[in-house]
Amino acid sequence: MKVLSIQTGGRTDFINITPLVQAAAREVGFQDGSLTVFIPHTTAGITKNEVAAPNQ
Repeated sequence: MKVLSIQTGGRTDFINITPLVQAAAREVGFQDGSLTVFIPHTTAGITKNEVAAPNQ
C-alpha cells in the first residue's frame, strides 16, 4: 500500500491527483488492473472526470 499526503489551501479545493497516483503506481510496479484511492477524512471526497468525447 502506498500513502499519499495532499495539502489543500482552502475549504473548497479541486486538486488533480492523477500525476501523483500514476507515479505511486509506477513506484510499486503496478502494470494492469484496478487501483483503489481511499480518503479516510469525513469532509474530503474524490471526483472522477472522465473524458469520453470521441474526438479527444
